[in-house]
Amino acid sequence: MKEIGKILFCGDSFLNTGNGESPFMEAHNVFCNHVVFINLEASLKKEEGSQKKKVVSISLEPQNLRSLEPQIKYVSIINNHAHDNYSAYELRLLLERAGCVVLGPDNPSAIRIQLQGKTVDIIAAYLALPKLKIDYSGQITERLTNLLCESKADIKILSLHWGFEYLSVPAPFQRNLAKVLIDNGASLIVGHHPHVPQGCEVYKGKSVYYSLGNFNFWTTQSEPFPDSKWGYMVSFEVETNDVKILPYYINENYQPNKVGADELYEKLDELNQRIKSQTNNRWLDEDYNSWFQWESGVWKMDLLNNFSMNKVLRFLGWLLLPIQIRFYLYFIRKNFKILKKDDHN
Repeated sequence: MKEIGKILFCGDSFLNTGNGESPFMEAHNVFCNHVVFINLEASLKKEEGSQKKKVVSISLEPQNLRSLEPQIKYVSIINNHAHDNYSAYELRLLLERAGCVVLGPDNPSAIRIQLQGKTVDIIAAYLALPKLKIDYSGQITERLTNLLCESKADIKILSLHWGFEYLSVPAPFQRNLAKVLIDNGASLIVGHHPHVPQGCEVYKGKSVYYSLGNFNFWTTQSEPFPDSKWGYMVSFEVETNDVKILPYYINENYQPNKVGADELYEKLDELNQRIKSQTNNRWLDEDYNSWFQWESGVWKMDLLNNFSMNKVLRFLGWLLLPIQIRFYLYFIRKNFKILKKDDHN
């Protein structure tokens, strides 16, 4: 039997459907020609009452792991929901028993595989949004850079859980980090976490897919973010380094389907163009402003439903983060028309 030489990277998944069907039945034909990588964005549910008190907590029953297709060989559990409930290390153990190679929960983590006579290092990391900084500098970035520099693999692929939820354009500091990682040896970068697809750009011949969007993930008909109902897979050919994009819709049962719909390629082209035309100021004005309004609304709704002084203090702390202060200063300068020419680059 000929060895499969393609890796298929898929976005956020939680191994659930609305009616108990297989999450991946519509994607099965695509899986058959690949070894598949998914980001499993869920924790293991084992004990009642062990769920952390978060605005959004996601967990799965151990029996949900039976829905893993045989082609799903690589699973990352490095994300912001891996520790919502029971031990992420026990989730890793159950996934390994199901035949998967697991990255995480240690952040970052790396695995080495052999395909088509080449060594491939896949490195996964979760980059939380900046709190005391206004970019992604810090320990996780340093570890990522060190792993890349130390790797002697023929191909080095990064799977990054990063970015702002529900924004269709990556942050400028994300794009800067992507360039640094490619300068340090990354062959390909695939991202997830925003729950909507973002575009791709090429730097020094290497592709950066900032967000694949949802794959098998919770959506509703009343979803305020319609782009959460579609996403794309990235097929990477190890022998040639060729990349192919496979967009899909997500149905009401949380399953990816209608793979390769023509209109979705047009949407991806639009996202790519938005990256090319983006400036720091435009991102703050349009994208970050939208995210800030949505995120502050989530805080306020949580306070109305579950008021406590501790939450009030946490909300005030969030409003005073350095990245928020930068945002306020931008609008002050804009309103007083004192933006410098360089601010638009």
